[in-house]
Amino acid sequence: MKYWMFIFNFWLLCFSACDYLDMVPEKDIETVETVFEQREQADQWLRGLYAQTIDLVTDIAQNTAYFGADEFVTGEPLRNEGYDGKVDYPGFRIADGLQMSQEPYGNIWSQGGEHDNATSFYENIRSCNIFLENIDRVNNMEKLEKQQWIAEVKALKAYCYFELLRHYGPIVLMPESIPADADISIMQQQRSHVDTCFKEIVRLLDEAAIDLLPSSERSFDRAAYFSKEAALALKARALLYAASPLFNGNDLYAGYTGKNGEPLFSATYDPEKWRLAAEAADIAVEACVSYGHTLYDGTSGKGFDLLNVMYDIERSVLSQFTNSEAILEWKDMSSTPFYKLLLPKFKSTDTQHYN
Repeated sequence: MKYWMFIFNFWLLCFSACDYLDMVPEKDIETVETVFEQREQADQWLRGLYAQTIDLVTDIAQNTAYFGADEFVTGEPLRNEGYDGKVDYPGFRIADGLQMSQEPYGNIWSQGGEHDNATSFYENIRSCNIFLENIDRVNNMEKLEKQQWIAEVKALKAYCYFELLRHYGPIVLMPESIPADADISIMQQQRSHVDTCFKEIVRLLDEAAIDLLPSSERSFDRAAYFSKEAALALKARALLYAASPLFNGNDLYAGYTGKNGEPLFSATYDPEKWRLAAEAADIAVEACVSYGHTLYDGTSGKGFDLLNVMYDIERSVLSQFTNSEAILEWKDMSSTPFYKLLLPKFKSTDTQHYN
């Protein structure tokens, strides 16, 4: 009898579970295809692209430019802070001359600085490619808005290329995403000639600038995204690097070749690059002026010339998206304790205790 009761209960349990097993999860299983069906999910992808890039650039732990130039002095506890053999602030190690080729500090090629869980610039580029390849599939978006979003991502991809190029010289260009199951021979892409890298950055920015809105015409929620003048300014900066002695006929890189022996730097100086850089700078300045950007000029009305100059210097780097000099503003609040003096507040009812 007990045996039959066990069988009955077993089948009752199975049938009672059927309804649960047949239920569709609230959000189902998200894929790239489902993400780019609706505007809301596509917007989340776009915001994520900018968020992870901004973290790499502004975070003092990941961007070695903050502490790598030996302008900060700190104690040993902060210099050695970290875990699992990795320091939290690798810039200090670079400033001490301890950079190494085997496991370089500030590695943005394959990881996010010193943090294995942070995205690298190439992961960001892949995410940009996925966005560009799928945004046209979104159903509930107007064509004009899609064009503006595509422009914002193209400009961001160009920025990622530019940062990689500044760090590593000739880089691997990724015009499209590579499937995760692709053969390893396809994944092992070669570096491109440095001039080709600069041309790709300029091409992306030229295409983006056509559809990007000026900062004065955008809503506040898109203030941290590339504007038209920001794209033009980045183009001018990239062309300045291309024309500089660092990349323009540098003899030190005459023998720098790829794996197949192809040259990755031009050995001949090209003055035409300076003309292109100058023209791009003129266009960027004209755009900034026409869209309302101005420089502080010492006329803040402080009463003394020195105070006016001090105010100008302060305002040139301080902003809450209200700085007329700023072209593209990205912020990282985690660095605030390193430079902001925090004073305790008194309670209005009791001056003997701190709030």
